[in-house]
Amino acid sequence: MESSWRYPKEINHVLEDGDLQTLGLMDYDQRLSHNFTAHPKIDPVTGEMFAFGYSRTPPYVTYRVISKDGVMNDPVQITVPKSIMMHDFAITQNYAIFMDLPLYFRPKEMVKGEKFSYIFDATKKARFGILPRYAKNELQIKRFELPTCFIFHTGEFYFSLCLFHFLML
Repeated sequence: MESSWRYPKEINHVLEDGDLQTLGLMDYDQRLSHNFTAHPKIDPVTGEMFAFGYSRTPPYVTYRVISKDGVMNDPVQITVPKSIMMHDFAITQNYAIFMDLPLYFRPKEMVKGEKFSYIFDATKKARFGILPRYAKNELQIKRFELPTCFIFHTGEFYFSLCLFHFLML
């Protein structure tokens, strides 16, 4: 997991020499109840932070919006059929994009064969889930199947009618 929710997150300040100074800890008034991504996204216009966490137990994916003042909105649980490794996600001006990819958590496999706890299943399809950024629940998510793949990090995403049309095919 990216980071345990049991520990408050450090708030750091970058000094002139490039060093970091810890200013304190942020626990979001004890509202953070899930793991937290290593790659939250900051909207340069609004200053809001968009984040998610993934878990080995249900709910497997949880999405959060955090105001520029550090106020955490209610969680949005994103349904995926099994525990997956979702290392990154993307945001656009209007959407959050989640990658439901076939890298599954398999603790029994790890114990039996001393294998890695996540196993890529090339027989399963990959999916993107596109959710309005400020959705209150997952009812508005649109899912699109992709060829089997795994994406570790995202670059910049933008949303256009062409992309939407491509994903709808």
